[in-house]
Amino acid sequence: MLDGGADSWNYVVPASGCSAPLSFAQYTARRGAVAKEASDFSGTVTPTTYPTTIPHSVQPCTSFYINGSLPNVRTMFNDGDGALFANVGNLIRPFTRADKGTAMAAGAKPEHTFAHNFARRHAETMHSQIGAAAKGVMGRMLDMIVAEGLTANAYGLDAYPKILRANTVEATILDKRDGALSLDVAGRYPTAVRELLARMSGSYFAETYGEVMLRSLDMSTTFLERLAAAAGSPVVATFPETQIGNQLKTVAQVMRLRNVGDGRRLADREVFSTRVTGFDSHHSDYVFGTAELDDALLAFKEDMDDQGVWRDVVVLAMSDFGRTINSNGQGTD
Repeated sequence: MLDGGADSWNYVVPASGCSAPLSFAQYTARRGAVAKEASDFSGTVTPTTYPTTIPHSVQPCTSFYINGSLPNVRTMFNDGDGALFANVGNLIRPFTRADKGTAMAAGAKPEHTFAHNFARRHAETMHSQIGAAAKGVMGRMLDMIVAEGLTANAYGLDAYPKILRANTVEATILDKRDGALSLDVAGRYPTAVRELLARMSGSYFAETYGEVMLRSLDMSTTFLERLAAAAGSPVVATFPETQIGNQLKTVAQVMRLRNVGDGRRLADREVFSTRVTGFDSHHSDYVFGTAELDDALLAFKEDMDDQGVWRDVVVLAMSDFGRTINSNGQGTD
C-alpha cells in the first residue's frame, strides 16, 4: 500500500500513437506546473508487445512514458513480468458527470471518498457498499482457499491491515524492519508472564487481551525457531535500507521458510501486506517514494528468482486514492 494518495498522473503518461485528443502535449497542458518533461521519464512501455488478452486495438496509445525513477518496473513490463492498471478507483456503481445530482448518482460513491482512512478501507476491501463490516479482499481469497481444503497464512508488516481481515485465517504481524521480534520480558520470566496473562479477571476485555497476548507469545516463539532454522538459507539479494526495502526483505526471508529443515511448508498459500508512507503530496509535485519502491522490487525479484518462485508470486502496488490532474498552486490536492 502506497499510503497517502500516490500522484500516479506522473507515473505513466501518453507517449505516442495516441487516439485524439490524447497526447503528451495534452498531458502537459492539463497538468500545468506539475507536469514532467519527456526527459523526466526513463523511456516507454509498449502494450502492443506485451502478451495480454486485452486487444491491442483498445489501448489508447501504442506507447507510454514511465517515470524516470521506475526503470526496473519499466523493464519488468516490457519483459512481460508486469502490468499497469490506470483509471481505477472506488465506486459502488458507474456514473458520469452528467449523472451528478440525479438518482443514478445517489449511492454510487462510497462514503468519505476524500478521507485517507476511508479510501484505504475501500481500496483494501473492494466492497465499499457494506462499509466497515467488509472483510479484506485478500482475506476473502484466503477464506475461499481454506474452503477448498488448503491451508493459508497471512502476514502483516507492522500492522494488521484491513486487506488481510478474514473469517478463517488470523494474520501474523511482523516488525516492518526486523521481522519476528523476541519478547524479552516473557523470555526472562516465562512462567510469571504466562500465569499473569492466563489469570481470570472477571473482565471480558482483560481476559481477551490476555488470550491474545498468550497466543502472540506462542506464535513469536515458533516463528523465531523457524527463522533460526532458516539461517543457512539467507536472502541473496541486497535490499535497500528503506521502508519498502526492509519489508520486502522480511517477506523474502519468510518465504524461504517453506524449504527449511524437514521440508515442511508453512501453508499451501501465503499472502503478505506491506505499507509505505509518504505519498501524501498536498504541497509538493515530487513523485514520492518511487525510486525506493523500484529498487526494492528489483531486489525482491532477484531473491524470488533465486528461490525459483518468481513466476508463482504476484506483487500488487496500490494507493488509497489518486490526485488531481492539475495543480492547487503548491501540489496536487
